[in-house]
Amino acid sequence: MNMAFTRRHRQISAAALAVALTLSATQVAEAQGPWRGGSSAPVAEAPVRIADEVAEPVPLNGNFDLHAELLYLIEEEKLAHDVYQAMYAKYGTRIFSNITASEATHQQAVLSLLQKRGLADPRLGAGEFRNPELQALYNQLIAQGDTSYRGALEAGKAIEVMDITDLEATLAQVSPADSDVIRVMQNLLQGSRNHLAAFERQLSR
Repeated sequence: MNMAFTRRHRQISAAALAVALTLSATQVAEAQGPWRGGSSAPVAEAPVRIADEVAEPVPLNGNFDLHAELLYLIEEEKLAHDVYQAMYAKYGTRIFSNITASEATHQQAVLSLLQKRGLADPRLGAGEFRNPELQALYNQLIAQGDTSYRGALEAGKAIEVMDITDLEATLAQVSPADSDVIRVMQNLLQGSRNHLAAFERQLSR
């Protein structure tokens, strides 16, 4: 069994649980449409929490497979891009437009790492993923985002927390010889931290 895949399964399962909990809380809240540009106050909703499990790094097994991690990473970045693109189409807010563009740049950075190592691009069409756990997570995040604008922001927060967790765990295992991978992942990590802060600012309004 691929140990990296086992770790991913645990990580994604935790994220999916967070989404399910968030979705349940959002569905019982009243929603009166998106609040844009500060022109209207957000409606009071039931408290929404991201499950703590998502924020806890899962140690990688000793059988670290860099190629498998990179193939997973580009699909993980694609998941963020596709969810944000769908949320921008629904709500038309700048935060989703800006971060969608950023996620496209992230994918290109990872693609360059794949190409350097002779790995084929695994990406499929919008909203489609080879990894079944990522596919299930995408479907749940889209369902959550469709409930309300706040639900969409919570979905974004969950994505960025998951990305940060995965990147930190993976960086701890990458060999110093793969300096290009370290550089790209550090840039992605900083980007995800910035995105998380942006979602948290919106949610605090």
